[in-house]
Amino acid sequence: MVFTPSHPAIRPEYARDPTLSSEEKHLLNEVLFDFARSPLGVREFAAVDDRVMGGSSSSRLLALDGCAAFAGELVLGGGGFASVRAEAHGRWSLAETRGVRIRCRGDGRVYKAVVRMDERPGVSYQCDFWPPATGELVDVDIEWVRCVPSWRGRIVPDAEKLAGERIASFGLMASKFDHHGVPVPTVRGGAFQLDVIMVSALRPSA
Repeated sequence: MVFTPSHPAIRPEYARDPTLSSEEKHLLNEVLFDFARSPLGVREFAAVDDRVMGGSSSSRLLALDGCAAFAGELVLGGGGFASVRAEAHGRWSLAETRGVRIRCRGDGRVYKAVVRMDERPGVSYQCDFWPPATGELVDVDIEWVRCVPSWRGRIVPDAEKLAGERIASFGLMASKFDHHGVPVPTVRGGAFQLDVIMVSALRPSA
């Protein structure tokens, strides 16, 4: 199903504007990133690749016409992952949510949504998704209850429960491992590209 937002997105730079209406303030909590309307949102993302572990994968988030492209090269040797991440820094909130919805177009690869609680290194919460390689725009719902706590590719069984109100960052990852730390059977090295149009909050009634 292709998701069409019923309201125009509010750009992040307007988040602290005191003249916003109550409806506009509500929309700020609904849309984290709308790259079709605000392509400069890609500047909030930084690459976090396996080069920090001696690998040679690379990635970045690029502004294209009507979307952002999470693109790069996945090298299976070494850490075998490439990712980008944006910190919240008060620009958006995921309190009272059950997850996020990613409107995207894939290339047949398995990707991960990655969130972290609090603004410090440590456990990340990951959830696999696999948009088809058909060129079709699809909605992918990432629910917090499906996210697996992980540290350096290993599950953390005694990690804190993921709480939306404490989420401090959101990211995307291409990896040779799934969110359980198991090698992805169909993984392949080389160039990848995931086109992302919008990331929005999933409310309990969504």
